[in-house]
Amino acid sequence: MKRWQIIADNLSKAGWSWGCVSALDGEGRTIWIADAHRGDGKRFVVRADEKLTAFLELEAATWTHSWVGHTNKHGRGSFPEKSGAFPDRQSSCQ
Repeated sequence: MKRWQIIADNLSKAGWSWGCVSALDGEGRTIWIADAHRGDGKRFVVRADEKLTAFLELEAATWTHSWVGHTNKHGRGSFPEKSGAFPDRQSSCQ
C-alpha cells in the first residue's frame, strides 16, 4: 500500500470527502491537485509537484483543523496516531 493511499483512507475515516487530479501546467509539467471537504463547509485544496506531497499537505491541513482544540486529560493536544483515530486501510483511489 502506498503512503498516499493510507492518507486518503485516513481522511475518509475522519469524515472528509476527498479527490485528486493531475494536470499539466503552462510549462508542460505535471502537477497534482488534491482536495478534502466535509459537510460543515470546511474545504482544503492543495497543489504540489508530486502526488504524495499533495496528500501530505492535505493531511497536514485537515489534521490541524480536525485536532485543534482537542486535549487529553493533561491539557495537552491529543494526536490521532496515538488515539487510534487513523488506522491504516487501503484506499480505492488509483
